[in-house]
Amino acid sequence: MKILLTNFRLAERTASEVSVRDLAFALRRLGHDVCVFASKTGPLADEFGDLDIPVIAHPGAAPFKPDLIHGQYNLETIAALLSFPDRPALYLSFGTRQWREHPPTHPRILRYLSFSQSGREWLHEAGVPRTVTRLLPGAVEMDRFVNVRRLPEAPARALIYDRTSGQGRNLEDIRQACQRCHIQLDLVGDLVGKSPTRPEIMLPEYDLVFASGRSAIEALASGCAVIPVRDGRCGKLVTTANFDSMRDENFSPSESGAKLGLGLETLVNELENWDWRHLAPVARRVREEMNSATVAAQLVKIYEEVLADDAERRNNARSEFPALTDWLIQLADQHHLVDSGFLAIQHRVSSLKSVREENESRTEELTNLLEMEKAKVRAARRLFKEGNIIHQGLWKRIENEWRELERQHLEGGSQDDRPPPSPGGRAPLDASSVRDFTPARELGTGVELPG
Repeated sequence: MKILLTNFRLAERTASEVSVRDLAFALRRLGHDVCVFASKTGPLADEFGDLDIPVIAHPGAAPFKPDLIHGQYNLETIAALLSFPDRPALYLSFGTRQWREHPPTHPRILRYLSFSQSGREWLHEAGVPRTVTRLLPGAVEMDRFVNVRRLPEAPARALIYDRTSGQGRNLEDIRQACQRCHIQLDLVGDLVGKSPTRPEIMLPEYDLVFASGRSAIEALASGCAVIPVRDGRCGKLVTTANFDSMRDENFSPSESGAKLGLGLETLVNELENWDWRHLAPVARRVREEMNSATVAAQLVKIYEEVLADDAERRNNARSEFPALTDWLIQLADQHHLVDSGFLAIQHRVSSLKSVREENESRTEELTNLLEMEKAKVRAARRLFKEGNIIHQGLWKRIENEWRELERQHLEGGSQDDRPPPSPGGRAPLDASSVRDFTPARELGTGVELPG
């Protein structure tokens, strides 16, 4: 079978890009001819040369006329359909509800696939009939994930493995839960700008991984225990008891069943009830059921369904125009929503910039005021020190004057003529008899004392 795969990009290591690589490799190993059309390419595209799989920037550059188009992302899928006007297609949605993934309506798209039940419901909400939707398990290339760890009786190391920055809202609860359970926590992914290029080497170093979708499958295939987290929602540990329901949601907390997610206390309880005996067998099921080779074989059967249905379908190019028109109108609506959201974000950013600038201005003003007050305090301390020196000098002069007065009284008068003793043991000072008393203002100290 000749198959044309589409994806909007083959440059980074996002889930969709790596999934296309694994699927293309698996189909090629099953003996099919594969070509990949991506409007943007980068380092990841170089890996396709290992199995002589062409990566092209325009569908018309395909080295063969495909029997079937396997579409991912709407613009690239429609471009491929227009390049091969008599070829059938299926469309795989990753269920992220981005405008790029909004399912295109076209009479030659005969099947619509999703990795999760929630994604399948979204296809129905977008107008796709239930009769042509299928659930496909997520998959990874198990030949890469050969190192499978054994779980300990209690977790010691945990990892937040985030490919799409979706776990930010879970971060604080996860940190607190791990801290309370004495679990070391690390973080990799877009959230911190550290996307791993070799997850098959990194993941077996951890007992527990917080992840979703493909990242969760990679962790489970490596023998790690997994708690699904995504978009502010947090699920329970994947066990043999809940494996089927978790797999059908692509190991992401379902929107219907986990709107609020697990709270901190529930998360702590989940970690404290760790039982490796219920967790360890999950790796075996994942490696058997979610191997890219196994899933590719299931996908080939769906391809055969599409080709069988297409053989009974009458080709009528004119009938495609209304469908394309309807889809373009839907796409325009999506763009309006994106534009509105973008304008709202721009307005919010501008508001935040204004607040920041105002705060920076106020901060600068307060900093200047603080420096002025600090200068006043330093000046006051300096004056206090100088004043204390002046006070000591004045007190010394007063004592000397006092002694002089006492001496004069003793020499010139009787015992009864002496001045009465002061409270400190000395007679009070008669200011009029103090000679050469220099006021403090004349000492050049800057201290003003009462006259």
